[in-house]
Parts: sequence; C-alpha cells; structure tokens
Amino acid sequence: MGEIVNSRVILIILILSFPFSAFGNDHFPPKWKASCNCDGVAFDLSFSSPSGDPMEDDMIVKFISSNGTELTIPIKPALYSKRSVVSDEENVCDSIGGFKLKNDRILLWLSRNDRPRWDQLSLVLIDLKKLKVIDIKEDIGPIKDVGRRERMAIRKKGDGYEIRLEREWLNNTDTDSPENSIEDWMYIQTINNKIMNRWSNNVQ
Repeated sequence: MGEIVNSRVILIILILSFPFSAFGNDHFPPKWKASCNCDGVAFDLSFSSPSGDPMEDDMIVKFISSNGTELTIPIKPALYSKRSVVSDEENVCDSIGGFKLKNDRILLWLSRNDRPRWDQLSLVLIDLKKLKVIDIKEDIGPIKDVGRRERMAIRKKGDGYEIRLEREWLNNTDTDSPENSIEDWMYIQTINNKIMNRWSNNVQ
C-alpha cells in the first residue's frame, strides 16, 4: 500500500513540475537572436550566454550586420527575454522592439529579466550608418506581464513614444497578486542623442 502511495506522490510531482520545466526551457534559451530590417539595412541582435545557462544572468548582446560585422553592446550582462511589441508605429524587428528614428538611427527596446519581479525595460540607441552605440538607458521601469509572454504596449506620441510600465506597487494589501501592480504611460524621447524618460503626466 505504501509503495502505491509513494508512486502516486512521485507521479503528481512529475505532472506539476513538467509545465514549469517546459516553460523554462522554451522561454529562456541560452542563445537566440532578433532579426531587424530598417530601411533596407538588415542586421541581427544576438543574445548568448557564455556559460550555456541563461539563469546565470550572463547574456552578452551583440549587433551583427548583414556583412558579418559585429558590435558588442555595452549593456549589463543579464538574462534577456524575447518580447516584441504592440504598437501603432512600425516595429522593424522581431522578438524585440525596434523603431526607426531620423538620421539613420534606431531605438531598440529590450526586456531584461529581473526575477522575482517583472522584467525591466532597457533601451539602446544605435547609429546604423556609423555602426556605433550612441546611448544606452537601463532599468527604466518594470514591464507588467502576468503570463511572462505579453508584448510591450507602445504608442507614438509627439517626438517620442509612450510605453505602459509599472509606476506603483500597492503595499499593505491582503494579497501579493498582479493587481497590486499599477501601470502608467512612460514617455520616451531622444534629445541630442540622449535617451530621456519621464512619466507622461509630467510632459509639458
């Protein structure tokens, strides 16, 4: 009788653990790339974990042009997730956000794992003509994502963009649920090749 109970317990544990294992392997590959095409300029953004285990938060990000030229993005090593966008502006990349700016520039929107909290937004501004990183801004705000598969909601606003990010976490509630995460529009703009951000209700 004891053997039957033990077998059932083991079976239940395996059943419960399977979705999490499958989800982890699928959602956090040790190496992946995003492909972009900005006005005929094609390139990839490569994300790779030197250890082979992305949970070590050691992913290196590289810009790889169509002719094979590589440019390491000087962004903090971390676990980066595939996350595309929902937007009224054309996204020129897959798996990440990418918007064409004036003067041969592109603004890339990356999702950095910040477990156990939501992913953090990081932005990279690149000059496509000079193949040069112009500016980087990290930890802009948490990307609320209940299922860890939601896309970033971004809309064009004036000379910049607005993105939905967590602005506040409600404390002293009876739960630690996603409802405590209160979102707002964050305004993103580039001024003199510098990435600027502020909450939209502070925009004059």
